[in-house]
Amino acid sequence: TEEKRKLTTAEVEKLRKSLTDEEFAERVKPVSNVFTVFNGDQIDGIPELPKAERTEFSSVELFAARDKLLENMRLELREGGNRAYYSPSEDYVRMPTVEQFDDTYSYMSVFLHEAAHASGAAHRLNRDLTALAARAMPKRSCERRSRQRSPQARRESIMSRLRKWKTIPPMFRIG
Repeated sequence: TEEKRKLTTAEVEKLRKSLTDEEFAERVKPVSNVFTVFNGDQIDGIPELPKAERTEFSSVELFAARDKLLENMRLELREGGNRAYYSPSEDYVRMPTVEQFDDTYSYMSVFLHEAAHASGAAHRLNRDLTALAARAMPKRSCERRSRQRSPQARRESIMSRLRKWKTIPPMFRIG
């Protein structure tokens, strides 16, 4: 008899390669877990979580940080047009002008997303950017188009969003 237990992703892949589709379907069953989660405000007797301080940055500080990031990455910024994208073949970021955004923070959010794509260039982190090479993506189209793209392109798009949020705090260390 076989032991019933949770499998790691690597174990599932190993089984998928070693078994026929029928055997795999018979032996490997997906299991879902259910967790009850409460907001801290709903629980009596626990201390209140302190509110994190939020630092506001001026447009001057944000653009200084952007310029420092461009300098450190040795990345060219081209402004103008109505689309934001990173061009892997020419290694530049294209951004609409800041006036085309609701505010400076929105501009910086899109810029950091594109800079995250640029971090994968061969002379930087050397990620596979072939999925980006065939397209120049319009602003706010990542979510819509990700369903139509290859798994590599979807992964790169998701990872660029995560890198953007990891980049924000250190980015403001201008000095």
